[in-house]
Amino acid sequence: MILKKGKGWIGSLLVTFMMTIPLLPKEEIYVTVYNRDIALVKEVREVEVKKGLSEIALYDVASRLDPTSVRVAFTRDVKPLEQNFLYDLVNDERILQKYLGKEIELLLENDNIIKGKLLSFDANSIVLQTKEGNIRIVAKKFVVDYRFPALPEGLIVKPTLQWLVESSFSGRTGIEVSYLTHGLGWHAEYNLVIPRKGKRKMRFASWVSIENNSGKSYRKAKLKVVAGDISLAPRKEKARGEQIVTFAAEVRPEAGFRERGLFEYHLYELGRPVDIKDREIKQISLFDEVEIRGEKVFRFMNNLNYQGGKPLSVLYRIANTKENGLGIPLPEGVVRVFKEDIDESMQFVGSDRIEHTSNGDTLEIVVGRAFDVRGVRTILERRQERGKSETYTVKLEVRNRKKKPIEVEILEIVYPHGYVKNSTHKYVRKSSNTVLFPLQMPANKTEVIKYTYIRYF
Repeated sequence: MILKKGKGWIGSLLVTFMMTIPLLPKEEIYVTVYNRDIALVKEVREVEVKKGLSEIALYDVASRLDPTSVRVAFTRDVKPLEQNFLYDLVNDERILQKYLGKEIELLLENDNIIKGKLLSFDANSIVLQTKEGNIRIVAKKFVVDYRFPALPEGLIVKPTLQWLVESSFSGRTGIEVSYLTHGLGWHAEYNLVIPRKGKRKMRFASWVSIENNSGKSYRKAKLKVVAGDISLAPRKEKARGEQIVTFAAEVRPEAGFRERGLFEYHLYELGRPVDIKDREIKQISLFDEVEIRGEKVFRFMNNLNYQGGKPLSVLYRIANTKENGLGIPLPEGVVRVFKEDIDESMQFVGSDRIEHTSNGDTLEIVVGRAFDVRGVRTILERRQERGKSETYTVKLEVRNRKKKPIEVEILEIVYPHGYVKNSTHKYVRKSSNTVLFPLQMPANKTEVIKYTYIRYF
């Protein structure tokens, strides 16, 4: 075996493996991806076995698979006796480690060949002992080729699952192999387009982003993704270096995702096979763009002890209903919001992350903070009554400098044991610790609210 110096100084390998009975070409592959950087991979193939004991091997499996999760089943009378996950992959350092104390050859830049027993090596040099007993220290920068008699036992080119099986016959049988692998996850992405003045409905679309760093590519896979917070037992894993990914987008798929329930989660199945390359981010449309309606609200939220001023948050509320163009379970993900400009170009105005949102629930998307709408909160008085209660007198001032009316909600986070007294405006006790003051504010106006809150200890 010869290692030619090049990128990583491994150029070509001539490898002879121990004889096994290989699996025939792949027939079907299924990939179910979860939110938690984990996926279930299932491969269905045919294999040729011999009567009695024989070995079969599944090459090119995910390098980050959990070997304890592997499940194998045969369609005929074949019994697995042993299973091995081989992951000691070929690289320059592993080959040199395997050849410590053994004979190798070095071809130098001046065409000289040095033969000897490998005593040690590091990033800069190789130490050999020649047949004459001399010790040679050779700088790696002068080495063109590293020559070894054979590939060391135990090293493999790709991660491999291997079984020792016992069969009652010789011939073909179907085999189904499934395993869990880390490094393969997914998340949803949403685009919300706010129309320019004169248009009434917003546009909403979603993509599924699949990130594959599992160490394997999946060709023509039948893809499913599961939305929900599955529980995973803690695992120990060595730190991994930064990985380079590429980006691939699939626009207008021939068959999109179909949703259905799975246990206490939601499953989305793609209606066509898809290629998922290693070190790739692939995007697939979750649903086509739909027209929806939403409610724009300006929010001023404070706790009971806050004093000061700040711009109001801007948010959109969108009903996830069929009547509003949706009515499907929406997986957790990032919503990016764009505003249609007067020249019909799209301008990015903010983003927010939504939780898993069931059919019939309401999306709440916080876009940013308003430039022309500001709130000021002042505590006019605060006093305690003999250690039994505390009284706050508060002034809330909201200034709308926009040229159109707006909807405002003021949320006061209060102590649970207490009540509102002497409010100048209507309010709603949303919960034990939340009081809502709703406002419909005219253009270029200021609104002032005063109220007293009595808290019991």
